[in-house]
Amino acid sequence: MQTQQHKPEMKLKPGYKQTDVGVIPEEWEVRRLGELGQFLKGSGVTNDPPPKK
Repeated sequence: MQTQQHKPEMKLKPGYKQTDVGVIPEEWEVRRLGELGQFLKGSGVTNDPPPKK
């Protein structure tokens, strides 16, 4: 099993922030995929709206 090694602190460029997932722009936020929409296993990506339940 691989373990993550601690990376030394680095100076961030202005406009960026350090998060659990890495360095991202300050205006972004870290969210779970399920908070963004519904993901259906085995479905392709389309421009169509999701099927009605």
